[in-house]
Amino acid sequence: MGKTTWNVLASVAIDNPRERGYTLVMGETKADKLTIHITGETSPELMGAGELAEFLQALEQSILSIVQRDSPEAAVKDKLALVAIGAGSVNLAFSLPPSYSPSVALLGSRMATGDISDLPDRSRKAVLSLSRWCRSRALTVDMQVGASKIASITPDLELRFETAPHIRGTAELYGKMHSVMGGDRPSFKLRLPAGELLACACGEGLARQAGKYLYRKVKAEGYAKNNVATGEICSFEATALELAEHKVSVAFEAIRNEYGSVFDSLDVGQFMKQVRGD
Repeated sequence: MGKTTWNVLASVAIDNPRERGYTLVMGETKADKLTIHITGETSPELMGAGELAEFLQALEQSILSIVQRDSPEAAVKDKLALVAIGAGSVNLAFSLPPSYSPSVALLGSRMATGDISDLPDRSRKAVLSLSRWCRSRALTVDMQVGASKIASITPDLELRFETAPHIRGTAELYGKMHSVMGGDRPSFKLRLPAGELLACACGEGLARQAGKYLYRKVKAEGYAKNNVATGEICSFEATALELAEHKVSVAFEAIRNEYGSVFDSLDVGQFMKQVRGD
């Protein structure tokens, strides 16, 4: 079987396709592009959609985890989105916001050297998945920004990283309750402000409480383990949980509990006469 080349193109700085003259056709953007060439002996028609999805998910996670760490606001408002599918082997175009460019540059430089020690844990795991994907299929992935090649993932690429020390301390987390798991090791997942999901270990009682707060904003207190090198939260053990939503009813309830007794002896009729000036 002959060598097959796949092209995955990601356009950069496409805010409004029509205003920028972007026609959603491969190779016709006026912006710079992140181009991913996949070459090897496996032709696209012999690969299932799930296998390609595995590659794309790992690629997205490798970039998004860096954005979530370095530019949390950008991670919330900007997306790596599919905008076009072209004819040929595999031609996919993704919008790549300008806010993602520093993260792509960092990812490329680390993969080029093979040292991924300072990448966020989730990004590092995603890069390792990309490497395994290429190795198991004898494929090579070349990453190029504009006219400059920034990295290659070959079947024999050797990636290395030093395990950074961790520190453990008390912490408060705010996020949206995403899901709750029972069983022998109960836990819940929070969607943090930057968009990432964090699994939080907890006791049975706290898991039941978390189930009542599903899809609501909460504050979780507990113990966090942080990567010293990246500052990333590696694990979290929750010890307390409460709603973090600001509602008028909650505010009035707090006022009533705090000051309600002051009005117990109030003569409402006399008070209203004073207000009217009677």
